Amino acid sequence: MSNLIARLKQLRYETCAFNGHNFPYFGAKVFFEKGDIVAYRAWKEGIYECDIINLLIKFMDKDSYYIDVGANIGLMALPALSLLPSIKCVSIEPSPNTFRLLERTAQNSPYADRWITRNCALWSQETNLDFHVSEKNHAAFDSVTATGRTAVSNVQTVKATTLDHEWKKLDRPKISVIKIDVEGAELEVLKGGKELLEKEKPILCFEAESQNLKAFGLLPQDLWTWADTNAYQLFTVPSLAHIGRKEHVAIQIKGSEMLLAVPV
Repeated sequence: MSNLIARLKQLRYETCAFNGHNFPYFGAKVFFEKGDIVAYRAWKEGIYECDIINLLIKFMDKDSYYIDVGANIGLMALPALSLLPSIKCVSIEPSPNTFRLLERTAQNSPYADRWITRNCALWSQETNLDFHVSEKNHAAFDSVTATGRTAVSNVQTVKATTLDHEWKKLDRPKISVIKIDVEGAELEVLKGGKELLEKEKPILCFEAESQNLKAFGLLPQDLWTWADTNAYQLFTVPSLAHIGRKEHVAIQIKGSEMLLAVPV
């Protein structure tokens, strides 16, 4: 945690340069839409989702890949790329509005040779999907299904591929950590990574937000069932409280909507 705390102190000074369109963050310039709620949180807090990214960094192996599914503007990629010079990151973002900002940030960063960006959705199979786009400043809520958490601005068709397909495109490298935050479609992403998960057994971190899951006809307990079936154990993030029984998931996510899945 010491490296992140040191960076937090430095970032408090750097973020005075927040100008409504970009701001300095872990050695790069992050671009965003004016009024974006995620960018504002990063500026206000110093480090976006500090406890979560700090935990994930501890599980990233040297010379491995970190896959960030639902990457938004790249705030969960930059700390890892900055602090771990041997890792490579694949950031996957389906939103057409958000992706152009993510790509601009990545291409203009000092980590461009280790940072791959993909403009697609991840799903259980390769297909085309309707994608519900929110107002630009609420792009973090864009989803394959309208979740009701924010107003939908328009619906666009996006290309969807699978975790396995993306892994094979990279020539099956070592994957140590996968973060998935896709507004309720987390299980669909996991279903599309069967071969990768069996071979690499990465640490997984995914969202378990009840309203998002309900929009897909799911319950938080379904995530526990998937983990149990696929030889993973679930823990809350960042407290790392073990969720040993399916019946406890709905209670424990009230204190934390991010879960860590660790291979048995």
